[in-house]
Amino acid sequence: MAFQEFCRARSEPEFLLERLEDRIVLSAPTDIAIVGLSYDATNGYVPYVQELLWAEDRSITGEVLTPDDSGPANPTTISDLINAPAGAVRWLESAGDFAPESILASRFDTGAGYPLGWFGAAEGDGAAGTANVGAVIERSPDATTTDLVGTWTIQFTQVLGSQVFTRNGTVSITTSGGFFALAFGSAGDPVFAGQGFEFVGEPDNGRFEIRMANGDTGSLYLNADKSVIAFVDLDTADTDTWMGVGIRPGTDLSTQDLAGSYRAGVLFESDRLSDEAEGDLTTAWRIDLAEDGTFEIFDLAEVDNGAVEGPQLSGTWTGNAGAVTLTDTSGVGTEITLTISDNGLSGIVAGIRVGTLVSPERPMGLLTKIVVPSGTTIETSLFASVLDADGFATVFDLRQPDDTWSVVDLSRYAAPDPDFPNSTIDTVPTAIDTFETSDGRLVAVVNTDATLLAFERDTQGFWQAKDLTRSLTSAEPITSSLTIFTDRDGIAYVAGVTGVGDVVTYKFDPTPADRENAWSYANISQDHLTPRGQETPVFVGPLMSFVTPWNALNIAGLDAEGNIQAVWTGNGGVEWNASNLSAITGAPPMTSGLTAFVTTWSAINIVGLDADGNVLATWWVPAFEGNWAVSNLTTIAAGEPLTGSTLTSFIAPWGALNIAGLTASGDVATYWWTPGFEDDGKTWQVANLTASFDPSDPKPDSQLQSQTNSLFGGELNILGTDSDTGELVRLFFRVQDAVWVSENVTTIADYV
Repeated sequence: MAFQEFCRARSEPEFLLERLEDRIVLSAPTDIAIVGLSYDATNGYVPYVQELLWAEDRSITGEVLTPDDSGPANPTTISDLINAPAGAVRWLESAGDFAPESILASRFDTGAGYPLGWFGAAEGDGAAGTANVGAVIERSPDATTTDLVGTWTIQFTQVLGSQVFTRNGTVSITTSGGFFALAFGSAGDPVFAGQGFEFVGEPDNGRFEIRMANGDTGSLYLNADKSVIAFVDLDTADTDTWMGVGIRPGTDLSTQDLAGSYRAGVLFESDRLSDEAEGDLTTAWRIDLAEDGTFEIFDLAEVDNGAVEGPQLSGTWTGNAGAVTLTDTSGVGTEITLTISDNGLSGIVAGIRVGTLVSPERPMGLLTKIVVPSGTTIETSLFASVLDADGFATVFDLRQPDDTWSVVDLSRYAAPDPDFPNSTIDTVPTAIDTFETSDGRLVAVVNTDATLLAFERDTQGFWQAKDLTRSLTSAEPITSSLTIFTDRDGIAYVAGVTGVGDVVTYKFDPTPADRENAWSYANISQDHLTPRGQETPVFVGPLMSFVTPWNALNIAGLDAEGNIQAVWTGNGGVEWNASNLSAITGAPPMTSGLTAFVTTWSAINIVGLDADGNVLATWWVPAFEGNWAVSNLTTIAAGEPLTGSTLTSFIAPWGALNIAGLTASGDVATYWWTPGFEDDGKTWQVANLTASFDPSDPKPDSQLQSQTNSLFGGELNILGTDSDTGELVRLFFRVQDAVWVSENVTTIADYV
């Protein structure tokens, strides 16, 4: 969210917030109302309201209305709203009005249990600073005045000239109007004690126009689950303006209902509570209420950044229905009062008393309860990562039991590394690959010219970045392609070549409990090959890797002469060696498409294409002892030559060996063999999987990769991109259907 200074110029056009790519879609459009208060040295305090439509293509359009304006204020550039862990939402903006780290916000998606959201940002100190805070709700499209009937507890903020006053109270509403009744605060506060209003006209998508008894006009909004109201008066006929939020107070909430964690955003309006001048968002907290009657308060920015140093306040709390009192026993005796809504999901900070203050000050403070995760984990049956046509690093995963695709654009949606917050995919990625850890976590690795980034997905689907190159001692960037493999102990390796030609690995060990030490770095060339007088191969083109049943790790690729060069270890990484496998095996020169697989009977198969597109397999079985064999599968199967630089190989759940690639006409063909062929007098076969496809059916022709699983009686998957569009295409076979079909994954995946 861009929290900009809201000027009062009336000549600006209706703003259009920055539009994202059409490929990133929402399941349904969302109508949003934001009732807020901004501050800057020029305009002072300015209440405002935003009415926004967040469309299915993620474009956000709407208006900003400020006092007496007949139209919107200056354009803003909100680019997106992204849910984050622990009830947070990241507000992305490109105007640069506030530094990203100064923007804090809470979710407002009612369907997920967040009926009242808020945001806040502040820059600078004192009267020269700027700030912007607001309540955010989804609007109720079918709301009527009947839905408003009853008594609401409210927080009411009045702007009078250069001053702002926040008070608590109630608003009692009938189907024809209502009455604000406010409690006085400090002596001399000019806020009115009470005033009635009537509804004017018909409700419009959760907005109700109101006319006060003094003739002022305003608007009242009802949220989607009808548990929160927000209201605003921008009419300056009587010299004041105001805004606020209301909730239905809890009357039946137990200790168990009240216990939990809350996100609290507080705009202090008294310098007795803060060293900062009025108008600054001086604090944001996570408030943890334990069922044993104790509490802790943490700095919310630290919580969101994953760098919590300890509680700012702690003590005891008591609850009476929806009224909660926190008494600090760790410092100066701060007392904080909260009012919680009847559904237990929202609230207001009703008062703060510090030290010797006789009466509590009433800040503008909003509460969002953090929804406890359900405990269910994401069941991913298939995943793929690609660089799309625009160069964005995207990860797709097929989720069960619904058999639906999800996709995330890591450059936009992943949370940054808290130790290196400015370390992002700020340049076009050069490579991406993804692996599943031995304990079921999904990790994507993205390479750029400057660094290697790892993105780990948590159990709720949120992605967190870690800058591997900058965080690991002596680590160097990888300038080649990436290859990823997992050894027999569940340790994953990301391997590549540096700018000076060294082979290096970034190793992921899933066992450390704190996960902070999960990654480590090693330079194989400097630590193993050079000290033992071995030269590091000079690889040309993509790298590949494989692991044997006895945990021999192999990183391989082609050199300029078409030789298969390997850097390998036979003892799980204790000692590494370099070998020219072509010289050892007698393999003819290859030009592209190197892939490898190891069978259950310990046969090693290294496959590539020669200059004529013949599929050449260099293979070994234990019975060969020190000898290798080379087979021209194209000749054996009387098959069509393959082309391009991409091959992929896989073993079916029933044991069939498969090598898939592209024909000159753009079809996907597979060379395959299954145990028992020799007994039937058969040998390698070739099948064109897409020759019978309709011209409109999608086919992959780049970045081929493959995965298998035992679902649906056994499933084979070949994935790749359409080189013209950059879209991910899946070609798959399910035993229960017994036919190869394809789908455009990019067009059907839901963005998360």
